[in-house]
Amino acid sequence: MVSNASPLFASDKGPNAIRQWLLEEDLIDVIVALPNSMFYGTGIGTYVWILDRNKDPERKGKIQLIDGSGQWKSMRKPMGEKRREMSKNNRDVVLEAYKAFEHADPTISRVMTPEDFMFRDVPVYKQARFATRFSDAAVETLRARRDVTDGHLAVLKELDGTSWNDLPKVFPEAARAAGLTAPLGLVDAVMKAMAEDDDSAPPAVDRKGKPVIADGWKIIERVPLSEDVTEHMERKVLPFAPDAQWDVTKAKHATEIPFTRIFYVPEEPRPLAEIDADVQRLMGELATMFEAVRE
Repeated sequence: MVSNASPLFASDKGPNAIRQWLLEEDLIDVIVALPNSMFYGTGIGTYVWILDRNKDPERKGKIQLIDGSGQWKSMRKPMGEKRREMSKNNRDVVLEAYKAFEHADPTISRVMTPEDFMFRDVPVYKQARFATRFSDAAVETLRARRDVTDGHLAVLKELDGTSWNDLPKVFPEAARAAGLTAPLGLVDAVMKAMAEDDDSAPPAVDRKGKPVIADGWKIIERVPLSEDVTEHMERKVLPFAPDAQWDVTKAKHATEIPFTRIFYVPEEPRPLAEIDADVQRLMGELATMFEAVRE
């Protein structure tokens, strides 16, 4: 089959289910990336999928990806968007990579397993850490509530510096001792109003004992099914966010074949000395042009 790139990663329910089925049934033998501008009506990248219900023993449980996008020559006479073609030598390069069935040339061939293309999107979050602070901002916020009195505020002032996690117990007890009520809604409002970020405080939990997620920190980490989640997080996440936590039970399973990412080869950055020289040259040219304008 020949297709565009969409079937590799389309996340819609239908395409994802078809891709999942192809992977689980081990029907994909090889996917070959063709050069751009190979077809009359479009210049987009295209891919050849070869499916096989009776794979050779050594190819069972494996999927080969071949990047043939660089194997082309220009046509002497373009036909619309079709400006390239694969010569016999170009095709032989792809064929030999297929026969070798290995990472013989890491820029051309990859041999992988179906599990490498199945993944879990695991929610990763960072637990907030709060100190309890009585402040003008907290007073202003709480005064907007009808169930807050000056007596409540006096109690809260005495609780400044109390462990934030202890507020659900300490505040109602202090309120009762002062002859006041402390309904659950007020307890939640007090915890929110008096929370101040403090990295030295213990991880925050709400009055139900559930972790409080730090604002703006919930992310999704994509973990291949072929990798252990904990090992992946220790390698990819914890070095950059030691306090990160994750919940595998809420992971969503799906599939994709990230062809471009698999074959991506980072380019070496230019030496700083070379960049500095170019900057100095351009600054000199600009200075000359400004001088001409002033004259």
